[in-house]
Amino acid sequence: VENLMEEVDFKIKITRAELEELSKDLFSRVRGPIDSALNSANMKLDDIQSLVLVGGGIRVPAVQASLAGIVGEDKIAKNVNGDEAAVMGAVFRAASLSRQFKVKEVRLKDVSLFPVEVKYSGERKDDTTPGKTFVTPIFSEKSVLGTRKIMTFKRITDFGFDLEYGQVPQAHEGELGPQQIAHVTLSGLTEAINKFNDVTVASPKVKVTIELSDSGILNVQEAIATIETDNTKKASLADKVKSFFGGSDKNEDVKDADPKENEEEQGGEGSKEQEKNKEATTDKDQEKNKTEQNNSTDAPAKNETVPTTQIEKVVLTVQTEYKGIKRLSAASKKISLDMIQKLDAYDAAKLAREEARNSLESFLYRGRDLLDKQEIIEVTTEEERQKLGEKLSTYSAWLDDNEDGETGEFKSRLQDLRQLESSMSIRAAERISRPKAFAALGSSVTMARTVGEQLLTGEEAFHELEDVQKLFDVCDNVSAWIKEKEAAQDALPLWKDPIVTTREIQQRGGAIDRELRRLIMKKKPKVTKKKEENNNSTEKAEGDETGKEESPKESSEVPEATNDTEGEKGSVPSEKEVEENKGEEPAKHQKDEL
Repeated sequence: VENLMEEVDFKIKITRAELEELSKDLFSRVRGPIDSALNSANMKLDDIQSLVLVGGGIRVPAVQASLAGIVGEDKIAKNVNGDEAAVMGAVFRAASLSRQFKVKEVRLKDVSLFPVEVKYSGERKDDTTPGKTFVTPIFSEKSVLGTRKIMTFKRITDFGFDLEYGQVPQAHEGELGPQQIAHVTLSGLTEAINKFNDVTVASPKVKVTIELSDSGILNVQEAIATIETDNTKKASLADKVKSFFGGSDKNEDVKDADPKENEEEQGGEGSKEQEKNKEATTDKDQEKNKTEQNNSTDAPAKNETVPTTQIEKVVLTVQTEYKGIKRLSAASKKISLDMIQKLDAYDAAKLAREEARNSLESFLYRGRDLLDKQEIIEVTTEEERQKLGEKLSTYSAWLDDNEDGETGEFKSRLQDLRQLESSMSIRAAERISRPKAFAALGSSVTMARTVGEQLLTGEEAFHELEDVQKLFDVCDNVSAWIKEKEAAQDALPLWKDPIVTTREIQQRGGAIDRELRRLIMKKKPKVTKKKEENNNSTEKAEGDETGKEESPKESSEVPEATNDTEGEKGSVPSEKEVEENKGEEPAKHQKDEL
């Protein structure tokens, strides 16, 4: 036993037999959980198929021997990793409760281990005599968590009640703390009764909703008092006339108070049957109404008032005082939340400081390697490299002496170094990428010219020269710009900042892309149908082998052996010509093709 007293460890050597002898009274309790589970499930020992061992205590050989003696050696399941099973079960349970994961549903229903009762006193008859004490079970043992119960009280003054644990088995009495869970006080009822005292017709009812949450926490959600009041009103002239002609005052007012309920009662499948019954009893009802009207005419209405009732609902104030483990007060919660926020802010500041320090340290190592690279030496002067080297040495020494520096100090020194290094790295990178960008832009110009020429001279060319000339003009401008910038950049020393960047060169190619896209996306104009028909008829007329005189009618009609209706004489073929034409295939007309 480490650090038993004043940092002194206690050590003793003991045999297994001696330890089991000392723990004999504990081994007799191994059977308890098995019997409890069987009793709850209304099962017998023979119904057990397998006993899975989970937990650290089952590693003790004496415990395993006790379990084997209870259920049998063959029913002890040692092929399950208890620790892994517990962890996986907790993970799947948490994932099923969360809305951020989609896993196979794990249906678990937690139950309360102990019964819960409501203890309260009846209404006092006078100031000296207390009311009778009542105890009502509300949640029984093994009640499913996440349920609500509504309890009704008949009271006329503010009152309270206690939530307590019910009677538990003697074996579990030591597991409980205080028997009383909480004391609940309901206020606002006396004030409501005084307000409606003159019109109250029945004892008010207080409905209290008590919840046993999924976490096993018992709380009172709400308390609502329902008070039935009498809103008696003087009868109007219309009511008197209605009563005189046999109208029933009370029943009619009750129906009119809530017409929706009458509609719902009459709706649905029963409405058709009511209509049939209504039609079948129409004659009887008419005779009955006549009799009632005659009777009401003889005796005038005596009641001058129309009694009506109304239900008033009053939400009562609920105050819960927990007796066992008390909940945090609002002030305590605020203190805890403030502490958590401070800790979060401290962690965020610590992370930011470590990131800033690591960034500065990594840049110091990278900066020294940068000064030795040939591509950096070619595009920088000796003065620039010497200035950056001095800064690197100074800040490296400062970092060794200030491991716990502030975040702002790390960031400011890193920014200073990057200002010196950025221009060197940009010049070195531009020297490599700029010639490639110029070559790519020149290739784009050549390709654009080739595409423009194909659009003008291709087999299916339909673009106008003026339209394609815009593309050629853009290509000429870009080519002239390339020559100008390349000449200026070649005349500039390497250690100077470039005249043109790779990004600017790439942006120049955008103008060519836009013109090409415009020409390619242009649709081919459609040829009208009439022009095509005229062209086809002209070609067929020229290729006609009959050698006859051509006319507009001959191109659209088969020649007939009759005179024309307009007075022109038609040539009548002889019998010989008819016989010769029989062997020839008649020329197809466009209409035949269609």
